[in-house]
Amino acid sequence: TTPLQAPRWDATTKDFLFFLSGESLYRFDTSNPEKAPELIVPHVAAYDISGKKLYYLSSEGGIVYQINGNGKDDTPDQITPSPVTISEGSAYSLITYDDTRLSIIEEATGTLFVYNKQVTASPLKELAKGIQSIQYSDDGKKLLFYSGNEISVYFNQDWEAQPFRGKDSIVQVARFSTPLKNIQWAEDYEHVIFSLGKSIKMIELDNRDRRDLSDLLTLDTPPLQILSRFGADTLYVVAEQSAH
Repeated sequence: TTPLQAPRWDATTKDFLFFLSGESLYRFDTSNPEKAPELIVPHVAAYDISGKKLYYLSSEGGIVYQINGNGKDDTPDQITPSPVTISEGSAYSLITYDDTRLSIIEEATGTLFVYNKQVTASPLKELAKGIQSIQYSDDGKKLLFYSGNEISVYFNQDWEAQPFRGKDSIVQVARFSTPLKNIQWAEDYEHVIFSLGKSIKMIELDNRDRRDLSDLLTLDTPPLQILSRFGADTLYVVAEQSAH
């Protein structure tokens, strides 16, 4: 009878899912719909699942904790060493790679916080404002983050290949005066795919000499969605049909 948010399948048990109702995290057995949902954790601002673990951002203390993926854990592990400030009434997103790398976005301002355990001096810090979303690379070494007009990459670990980038460093990849959309990693995680107007483009991270910017495809109308399927060497594009 109350609004639900953020439904996610339980990664450990078939037919179970998690969801938020207000600031309470519940687990529900879809095979037994008459049974009431089980309260897992109260005071949750956001949660995420990575592997067999569940992570949540406490709305009381601004700390991220880790529990078992089925939610049955009386002793949560504290992940972030210090809190982020929780603004009353604001929504948050928690994006987790593992227990050493995660990100928090305060959605009203787009404030991005990153936790990187390798940076021992300040593992949790505010990275940027006005951010729309982020994506970790498949190996977790890089974090792609972007606003409406700008694309940047944060390095969680030292990148030994040329050009060398040190951990906790940022590379600005692109900045345009017009809005960018459909921003996502390319298969090698050394390029970024995005759309600009009616064009689908790809740009490299390497800024030595001149950064390469390529046009992959130009459509009659701006693309609504781009879906990568690297295993099939394919990009699927959704666009409105041209009136011509």
